[in-house]
Parts: sequence; structure tokens; C-alpha cells
Amino acid sequence: MNRQITLLIVSLSIAVAASFFEPYIDLSMIADKAPTVLAIFMAALFVRLARGLPPFPFDKVERAQARVMLAALEHLRRLYAHAFYTFVITIVASVWFASDFSDLQNQTLKSAGLGLFVFVLLWSLSNAYLIFQSDITLFQTQSIAMSDVLDSAEAEEAETSNATVRNSFPPK
Repeated sequence: MNRQITLLIVSLSIAVAASFFEPYIDLSMIADKAPTVLAIFMAALFVRLARGLPPFPFDKVERAQARVMLAALEHLRRLYAHAFYTFVITIVASVWFASDFSDLQNQTLKSAGLGLFVFVLLWSLSNAYLIFQSDITLFQTQSIAMSDVLDSAEAEEAETSNATVRNSFPPK
């Protein structure tokens, strides 16, 4: 949550600065390309979402680790839903900015429009980054849990192997 708030504040700050310097900023080329880039981001994110989780032996994982993984999955699900909305809003803002922005005569409206466009663009990129980081965290949590499962399975196999060797010798 702290990362989200930090990125939100940074996005808002840059948007305010951009609206202040609107006469010196030309984002028309970015507005033309943004819908395509965002559509590719959306496709990549939702392909990852559709892939889901790899099969995981939850019955062999400690409850605490399983709860951490499920909480991370729930957080990631919320981020995907939020990203969808922000990407759609950013695509609409990009199309508006690319088509109608240069026709605005009111300087205040023009500055506010540029600031809004910069904000939604940065916020969409921030959401993509947050999803990437959350996915990496989930992957690390799964790796640790799988390592623990493998370690306990190897310990059980070693114990069974020792018992088999002991039982194969006749008692003294």
C-alpha cells in the first residue's frame, strides 16, 4: 500500500508540474502511441492472469505460508482489476488528447487537460509496475514454499532410506 501511495503522489506531482509548464510541453506523439502501448500492456498482463498459478501442493505447505500466498493472490487480483480500469481510462484520455487537445482555446482548460493526461498515463504505468512487483513477490513466496516442501520430502526419503538399510541387516 505504501508503494501505491508513493506512486500516486509522484504521479500527481509530475502532473501538476506538467500542467504548469504546458506551453513548453508537446505530448502529441506520446498521445498517438499510448493506446497501442497500453493495449500491449493490457494483453501481457491479462495473458499472465489467464495463465493462473502453477499446480501447487497446498496440502504439503505450512498454513502460514499458504495464507501468505493466498493473500498475495488476492492483492494481485485487485491490482489486475484496478489496472484494467486505469488502462481503459488512459486509452480514452490518449485518444481525446491526440484528437481534440490542440483545438482548445482556453489556456486553463488546456493546462488542466495536459495535467490530467500526464497523471493518467503515469498512473497506468505505475499500475503495471505494481503488478510486476506483486507477481515477483508471489513467485518468491511460492519458491520458498516449494523449497520447504522439497526439503521435507528429501528428509522423509532419507529417513526411509536409513530405515531400509537398517532393516536389511540381521539383528545382532
